[in-house]
Amino acid sequence: MIIYCTKKLADKLETPVEVIENEASFFNWSANLIKHGRKQILLLSHSDSKYPVLVAGILKKDIKHLGRVIHEAIAIQLEYEKVKPEIIQRFLDDGQDVRFAKLSDRKMVGGLIRWDQELLYRYDLRDVDNGPLPEVSVALARVLVTIHKKNYEYPSDVFFESFASAYGAQLFESRGIRLKFTLKMKKTKVWRIITCPLPISYKHLHHIIVESFGWYGSKPHMFKVIDKRTKSIDTIVPYFPETEEEFFENSVQATDFDFTQYDIHYYYDPAHTAIIEITSFGWVDKFDKNQPWCEETVGVANPDGISPEEFEELIELGTEELDPSARYFLKHQFESAERYAKIDLINRRLSDVIQTRPDTFV
Repeated sequence: MIIYCTKKLADKLETPVEVIENEASFFNWSANLIKHGRKQILLLSHSDSKYPVLVAGILKKDIKHLGRVIHEAIAIQLEYEKVKPEIIQRFLDDGQDVRFAKLSDRKMVGGLIRWDQELLYRYDLRDVDNGPLPEVSVALARVLVTIHKKNYEYPSDVFFESFASAYGAQLFESRGIRLKFTLKMKKTKVWRIITCPLPISYKHLHHIIVESFGWYGSKPHMFKVIDKRTKSIDTIVPYFPETEEEFFENSVQATDFDFTQYDIHYYYDPAHTAIIEITSFGWVDKFDKNQPWCEETVGVANPDGISPEEFEELIELGTEELDPSARYFLKHQFESAERYAKIDLINRRLSDVIQTRPDTFV
């Protein structure tokens, strides 16, 4: 494994860096030290795919053992991405010998500058804990950038395509939970059955629901958790709690409430309230994907901005009596709702719903 270092990083190393021709290869990375406030951050960019890895709070003692720090950060991030442990170990073994070289390739330098700019624009890292930042790194890896032949690609896609070529197509494995999301409607049956990789927060459940039902996700929402025995109600909200009965959705995991003991409902858009009942079909061992995966879709959900009751009435009564502009608008809404009910599109919408929304940031 060759780490091509900027002059800023190379000057801090205790031993001189080698002069090696900069080559975009599967085991090569470019690296720089950047600062957010007073916090020093190691920024790695995979030379072939631009896939980023971040380590916050780099100190002098870390520089002395930089090879080990880099190995640990890559391992933690691949584990966060749900890569199989045995494949992670093979990758680290194959890149066990770490060499540091001078960075001179302008494209690699440009990649590091791009990630630094994206970080400053998207995240405030001044107060993050020291150590690897996999949540932030994998979110950056889903940003479109120019990689090869002037075409825009996602670094994560390019990186894992190379991974699959080297270690086999089946890269991912995790424990999952199989959930059924049922939209409450009077006459129409509408539900989605989705397996979600663990751990998964209620913040991510919110995004899974809106993506799988074809909503924009910009309206107010909350979860209500009702104890089946005592009938007490806890509320999970997308803001910092104001009462003891409220919980912040970023910090609550889907497994924190036992589905056999609690009824769990999701409420979306107070003006056109849609209610989703969430039930569990149990655990899935050795789930082979790193994203939520829709296995079954039944029925068409109401479009965003129209309540389930209004949607059913419009379907039953028709739109002929409405003025032409309203008919055109509703026709477009209904066609979109039907399209969003297709399982292939749902899974495409779910492909990066976890990775691009870190729990550590509101």
